[in-house]
Amino acid sequence: MVEITSGSIKVYDEYLPHYKRLIGYVPQFSSFDRNFPITVSEVIKMGGLKKNVKHGDLYKVTSELMIEHLLDRKIGELSGGELQRVLIARSLYSNPKILILDEPTASVDTKSGKDFYQLLQELNEQKTIILVSHDIGVISKYVKKIGCLNKKMIFHDSKEITAEMIEQTYHCAVDLIAHGVPHRVLQDHQHKNL
Repeated sequence: MVEITSGSIKVYDEYLPHYKRLIGYVPQFSSFDRNFPITVSEVIKMGGLKKNVKHGDLYKVTSELMIEHLLDRKIGELSGGELQRVLIARSLYSNPKILILDEPTASVDTKSGKDFYQLLQELNEQKTIILVSHDIGVISKYVKKIGCLNKKMIFHDSKEITAEMIEQTYHCAVDLIAHGVPHRVLQDHQHKNL
């Protein structure tokens, strides 16, 4: 964790370390020994191990994510999409108000990714979701606001992605390829010095 050098951070009117319990985190990759004999149920319950956290109802969380049938399975037997849902369930088990996901579809196929984003839309009705992704063309369909980060945060109070926004972030012209659009818009590419 990076120490604060000046100012302060508040989340829902609480300062660090108290606001940690308000945040759930789902990592990009969860590396583990696939032969370790731990069940899905046990992994999800690990989400309730934070201090001062009242954990949620295991069956409510798993039914919302449609994984209740996996509870007794070993974690090493799951597909990429099933594992992502379990990691989200682990995070939701602590009843966070904010859910942060780092590249959540990195290890799932296209169909599972689409289903996953629809699931996030449903969860977003109850919780704030912050999603980190390099696939801005796909996520722009599902998000409400976009911030681009490349050493500096460029925040846009909408979900529209423009060529100017990308150029401001990456300091050069970028080809935009839109999903579902049968053409590409190519521009002259001249790198701008920083």
